[in-house]
Amino acid sequence: NEKLIRAALAAVFGELGGNGLWPSGQPIFTTRGRGNDVGNAFVFSPDLLASLIETLPPEAMRPHLGAVASHTAWLASHVVEELLPTGGRLMGWRSSHLPPEGGPLGWCTAQAVRCAARSRALVRTLLCADVLAELGGRPASARDLRPWSRLLDSDLPGGAGGGGATLKGTIEGKMVEPLLALAAADPLGRPRLAGGGGVGGGVSGGADFAALAGAASYSAILFGPPGTAKTTVVAAIAARLGGGLVTGGTSTFL
Repeated sequence: NEKLIRAALAAVFGELGGNGLWPSGQPIFTTRGRGNDVGNAFVFSPDLLASLIETLPPEAMRPHLGAVASHTAWLASHVVEELLPTGGRLMGWRSSHLPPEGGPLGWCTAQAVRCAARSRALVRTLLCADVLAELGGRPASARDLRPWSRLLDSDLPGGAGGGGATLKGTIEGKMVEPLLALAAADPLGRPRLAGGGGVGGGVSGGADFAALAGAASYSAILFGPPGTAKTTVVAAIAARLGGGLVTGGTSTFL
């Protein structure tokens, strides 16, 4: 129910303070022997915001991007450092419900990083939607191999891409497969379960994330006279990757 979601979000973000944080509210558990007045008994604001972004459609969050930016500013200005006995520095976050004295905590840092990552993904998704709408593009959709499979392959002239190279083979090896591998990789390098269900113990996560990012080709120039399927090839790549597609003529850039 979109109307209910809008009303609920308006109520939730209406409680956000000018500092980008929600008040402590009610404790989520009671500690033995100390009542419920300890800081970690209250929801840390980054955890709440990340959960909202993960659960709700991106467009539902659009009216509240200012609040997201306010909270992100709080995260940026409240990084805590601790000098270790070894001389190294430990950096992270500490819950706003805890006394300020002390170093960063693992659970607070994990929630802050999760919130920052989800906020970044939200903004990227909405920006992409805006660009596609402005340029009359096709939005991203589920990956579809059929357009790519229907394309006839052809040899590359002049030995481009290596001896015996073909157009589809080169694009598949240099762009499609590396980008698909990168999309499936975990940025933190955590191992994945054998059944493919998220991260955890078991099977290794595979190649290093940075190595995958460096191996992928993010752009290509297709050239040839009209009618040689340049746009068709690009549309098939977009469908194969599940990405958006914008087409335009020379006048688009003039």
